[in-house]
Amino acid sequence: MASTQATGIPRRRITLIERIVRAARTLRGAPPAALLRDYFRGVGEEDLASHSPRALALLASRHYELGKRRRPGETRIQAFSPEAGDPSGERHSFLLVVTDDRPFLVDSLNLALSTAGIGVQMLIHPVLDAHRRGDGRLLAAMHASGPSQHTRESWQLYEIDRQSDERRLEDLCMRLRSVLDDVRATVEDWQSMRQKVRDVVANLSAGARPPRSQERIEAIALLQWVEAAHFVFVGYRYHALKRGRASDKLLPRARSGLGILRQGHGAAEAAVETLSGALRAAMQSRRPLLITKSALRSTVHRGGQLDHLAIKDFDARGRVCGEHRFLGLWTSTAYFASPGEIPVVRRKVAEVIDRFGLDPQSHDGKAVLAVLETWPRDELFQSTVDELVAFIRGAVNLYERRTTRLMMRYDALGRFWSCMAFVPRDRYTTEVRLRIEELLRERCGGRQVESQVQIAVSNHARLHVMVRGEALPTQLNVEAIEAAVVAAIATWTDRLRATLLETLPPTRAAALFERHVGRFPAAYQSEVEPRTAIDDLEALEALSADPTLLHLRLHRPATAGKQLVHLRVARHAAAVPIAELLQIGRAHV
Repeated sequence: MASTQATGIPRRRITLIERIVRAARTLRGAPPAALLRDYFRGVGEEDLASHSPRALALLASRHYELGKRRRPGETRIQAFSPEAGDPSGERHSFLLVVTDDRPFLVDSLNLALSTAGIGVQMLIHPVLDAHRRGDGRLLAAMHASGPSQHTRESWQLYEIDRQSDERRLEDLCMRLRSVLDDVRATVEDWQSMRQKVRDVVANLSAGARPPRSQERIEAIALLQWVEAAHFVFVGYRYHALKRGRASDKLLPRARSGLGILRQGHGAAEAAVETLSGALRAAMQSRRPLLITKSALRSTVHRGGQLDHLAIKDFDARGRVCGEHRFLGLWTSTAYFASPGEIPVVRRKVAEVIDRFGLDPQSHDGKAVLAVLETWPRDELFQSTVDELVAFIRGAVNLYERRTTRLMMRYDALGRFWSCMAFVPRDRYTTEVRLRIEELLRERCGGRQVESQVQIAVSNHARLHVMVRGEALPTQLNVEAIEAAVVAAIATWTDRLRATLLETLPPTRAAALFERHVGRFPAAYQSEVEPRTAIDDLEALEALSADPTLLHLRLHRPATAGKQLVHLRVARHAAAVPIAELLQIGRAHV
């Protein structure tokens, strides 16, 4: 048995692993003891202790059987739900994977399982140096700890939520195989995509047209920054621009595709894109770079819509003749770097500050800088300077007021509406978020929404909602939508105050609200509309003037049926017993 000093593995873990090794001696076709020790060496003690040694030995044996024969480059996947009496247990299902070791494997498979709504209870993930014969038969496998002449393989075992339907397990295997194909294409073409960026930079730097403007210089700097490990490249393809009278077309050059945009690679198959209106104008403009979000969702490394970088290709006359399209994901360093350190973004930030004309050391100047530092990086990348000025001004002008504010931006490619809602912090709840998301989805005519919330030190929660769909409206009445958001998050007391101001003189409305707003319990608020409550406020006022009064009111609410009436009783004393209340009701019917 290996010592803790030699392996660096905790003593308790070694003890648990040795129990599995002993249990495996009774199993036919079990892996060699040395392989079992390498298989479980990275598994936490809590997971090892939560399963019987025999159950874990059986799972390792099944995984070993799957990996005994594997052709070069082949991915082997198996999913199963143990039957009654199986020592592995009947509460969960299991997923087994044997494939070449690559970056992003665990992240991508976990993402696929999460997207499918499947929880993971345990993950066993040994990386093994596998020695195989030419026909793929496994001769030996051991823990991969350094350079090796053999193939480094990723063996993954997932214990997942129980899947009772065999077809669901088959669909899951197909989905995971597709994800692993995306990972393979991404990793294999990684360096080729980086080289494409360098080629584009060289062309932009050498081209005489359009002139080397500051915008072009910043675009080149951004591409160099992107290539230097600030972007996870997932796909690339060149699109030629064909101009027409009323619309233009982007024609994909299929053989140029790399990564998930390789020719014939699944859902990312090349298609002709028609450009019209604002999108056509944006593509024909001499601005060298367009940053937005792709319509494709990421299956590699991290979830969400893929980031879309379009670098324009110019002909000898300086006209746009095509685009180099890169798809991928900004790295964490891109999201957390200061805006002043990111090419293109730093230029936008400088222009925004210049537009405000503020001293950076003044209160307002510091407020603008603070908002820019915390503004979502995707918005800084994608927004124009005019859009940023309007958004930042709206955010700064909130100050510490308990005001709800909505700002909206239409994507340059027409794929989504980006909505920034500021909600008083003490009003923000999950229910409020869901209400705002549904309202924006409906008003924008979208099919799906994604949102992120930031609850900072200020008095507001900032909710960023992306609304996606086909044929989204290009123009919306933002003020009307903002009013709808205000109404959607209004509390009962908010609506009571508004109703009082609508029906009574302002001084009278404020006095009534301040004196009595705290007297209505939650049960009352859930049953009574604010407009109905005004009569009850007047009754409370009358009792304040003469505590001896007994106020009775028999009425039928506007929302009630013909067979239902309400009797309201108010007096300056203890609650009326139900028996006495019934007698009062009979006496006044």
